[in-house]
Amino acid sequence: MKAELTFLGLLNRGGRILFGPSLEHRLGKVDLLLIATDAAHPERMEAKAKTANTITRKAYTKAELGQALGYDELSFVAIKGKKEAKAFFAKAKGEEI
Repeated sequence: MKAELTFLGLLNRGGRILFGPSLEHRLGKVDLLLIATDAAHPERMEAKAKTANTITRKAYTKAELGQALGYDELSFVAIKGKKEAKAFFAKAKGEEI
């Protein structure tokens, strides 16, 4: 598994990850929204994220995002906290924090 996806699991244990039905209503409180490349109709979430000034990144499949957090599939995963989002990007680029 990629280092940044393993890092998502750590963030989840720390309570810094949101996903599921409540995510749509809490986009204003997150700093990064990960959108699965194979998500069905991501336009609505992208538009809401843009309105909430939330950074979006379209990467990984639903299976990859789900596996990182212990689920079968997840289409959208959000990271709370600027430091955590910055650390995720650093991991994605292969840099040490």
